[in-house]
Amino acid sequence: VSYVVMQSQDGGQTFVDIDSGIVGDGFNDFVKINPGDTVSNQCFKVEARDACGNIISSETICGIELQGEAQNNRNELVWSMYEGPNLDSFEVIRDGVRIAYAPSSLPSNPFYDSLVICGEVYTYEIRALIDSGAYTSSSNFLEIKSFSTDTPNAVTTPLVTTNLDNTVVSWDSGFNVVEYSVFRELNGSVGLNGRTTETEFPTDVQDRIDLRPCYTIRYLDSCGNTSPITIFQCPVVLEVQPAPNLGHSLTWTDYRGWPAGVAYYEVQKANLDGQVFFQEPLDSSTFMWTESGIDTSFQDFYYRIAAVQASGDSLISISNWELIEQEFRIFYPTAFTPNADGLNDVFVGKGRFIKEYKMVVMNQWGEVIFESKEIDIGWDGTYKGNESPVGTYIYQVEATDEKGHNFEEKGTITLLR
Repeated sequence: VSYVVMQSQDGGQTFVDIDSGIVGDGFNDFVKINPGDTVSNQCFKVEARDACGNIISSETICGIELQGEAQNNRNELVWSMYEGPNLDSFEVIRDGVRIAYAPSSLPSNPFYDSLVICGEVYTYEIRALIDSGAYTSSSNFLEIKSFSTDTPNAVTTPLVTTNLDNTVVSWDSGFNVVEYSVFRELNGSVGLNGRTTETEFPTDVQDRIDLRPCYTIRYLDSCGNTSPITIFQCPVVLEVQPAPNLGHSLTWTDYRGWPAGVAYYEVQKANLDGQVFFQEPLDSSTFMWTESGIDTSFQDFYYRIAAVQASGDSLISISNWELIEQEFRIFYPTAFTPNADGLNDVFVGKGRFIKEYKMVVMNQWGEVIFESKEIDIGWDGTYKGNESPVGTYIYQVEATDEKGHNFEEKGTITLLR
């Protein structure tokens, strides 16, 4: 048995031999044919011929020619009508995956693919399913690079917040972004602060906090379109008026840029590692607060203000961090009366921010009669279980504060009965 490949250029009306004398079992054999300029009206079939003149013909399969172009936000595909018999349906294939199915009675030609991303290249083909899918005719492959001239949407949920190192502007990702641009407004003048491909950008706001900076973001997409800028985001600016022995006074500006505004503010205190140890919420119309007394939780700490967004996102913006450095102090009385009346019975120091401590008390001959390594443990006026006589005694103190600073003091204390 020999096989003959036959070609028709009139839609299957007449055929001519184009390759004959192929000998084989009829399976896994193929022939490459140059169809010329177009395949839209070309059809093919294979005949099996034996020495007795018997002929068996295959199904007639016709070619499909696919054309197309990119349009704004969509790709258009147009293909030639299938000329052969027993057509069931068409399939639209994109990057090897079927994205549409069209019965032969409704070929959906032209076809518009709107699920495209600007700047992406897609490879299309059209497949004709013939005789209940027993045969397939595939078109040429067609590559189309999509484009868009539409202005992309602005980024959402912009936020400006401050940490120990710097202030960070952040936002949700835009669509098909090439680069973000962050702009800063200082004292009425707007300028480019920097560019990034990430969705956050660290700034140098701590250096210019006195000018109350505000920020906005826009981006460039892969088709060269620029998004609108966001609403300017202006973080809270905190000022602290120190009052070391009375209580510090805090004032701050409002957070600007959230359409729904601020739900509430919160005064926070954090240690030098940034861990918050104090929080007091205040309503959104309050912009001042005064410390009641002296906070001895840490020798040095930060004040900061948290602004909480009044919307479903509940974003939190942190103001600049204001460092409070408190002095190491120890106070001693000049006299005490160890007479068991509950008043001034013990010679003891009062201090704050003490990490290490040692106090010794000596009599007039320099003999040590009392020693303590705890500031809360003082001398009760006795020595070896006996009451010490009325008179003047010498005390000497060595101490170290929480920051490692050393302190020494030497003085006298009068014992009265």
